[in-house]
Amino acid sequence: MCAHHRGPTGRTAMYLRCYPYDRWQMGSHQEELRDYARRLGLGEPAVYLDNGASSLGPRPAFERLLRHTAGGGYQVLLIPGPFVFSLHDNEARALTEAIRSFGCHVLELPSPTGLPALPADDLDRAAVRARLPA
Repeated sequence: MCAHHRGPTGRTAMYLRCYPYDRWQMGSHQEELRDYARRLGLGEPAVYLDNGASSLGPRPAFERLLRHTAGGGYQVLLIPGPFVFSLHDNEARALTEAIRSFGCHVLELPSPTGLPALPADDLDRAAVRARLPA
């Protein structure tokens, strides 16, 4: 369930969660997030991966990430999308907000469609501007 973790050696981390178990450990997602970190001029991100973990069950890597972030270990968290926190929008937003409250920026991987991606913490404001339900 828990995979690669290097600890808070830098100021950037990535979090991935996959259910069911992915024998490739979300390698393509990890590489995309590493490339994104390089393009942003960030250091090599620490990897937190809950492989085979449902958003409803235990997520040991996510719990370690929260502890390290709460302790000031990270300034930036890279994610493919807020769905890694929860498939339920309200819970995903609440967890994003909790991470932000530690002083950590949550950045979502840009869309492969070429449309600009919003940081996960701007999703509600974008819905308001577009007059969409949040």
